[in-house]
Amino acid sequence: MIAFATIFLVVVIVLLALNRKADQALSTHGRKWRAARRVRKKLQSDDMNAAQKLSYLRKIDPYVFEELVLMSFREAGYAITRNRRYSGDGGVDGRMKKNGVRWYVQCKRYGGYICARHVDEFSAVCERAGVHGVFVHTGKTGGASKEVARQDENITIVSGGCLLWLVVEGKDVLDNKQ
Repeated sequence: MIAFATIFLVVVIVLLALNRKADQALSTHGRKWRAARRVRKKLQSDDMNAAQKLSYLRKIDPYVFEELVLMSFREAGYAITRNRRYSGDGGVDGRMKKNGVRWYVQCKRYGGYICARHVDEFSAVCERAGVHGVFVHTGKTGGASKEVARQDENITIVSGGCLLWLVVEGKDVLDNKQ
């Protein structure tokens, strides 16, 4: 009887520890999501011009940026699936679907030019999964990155004015791609 009680107690402790870890992950997402709502509200104010808004986006927490982008796509009518964790995501920050079209989302905060290798790697991930990809970033899109996107018609790069249209207005910047 003592052995059974000991085993039962160990199982309960393990289950509580696993549940706590899951709750911590959910609370982290919740904090980042709430911070993204505050960022969006600030961006919607008339206090900043477009260049200032992009500069502000380059400074926010990268996970808050991910949540802001996913929140904005959800408001544009996409069904969103968030990852359970932010790091170690295999190059995919979120998954979404609209009108039967599946998309992977990759979000990057850049100050300068985006790395064409990152776009190429994301393109390969999307190709293997047979989905469209949207690479959302705050930097500048150089010629090499544009060429990667041109070679893969299933990859769309969203930045600059289109990024602001998405995160400030909640507009569907992929509408013509479906």
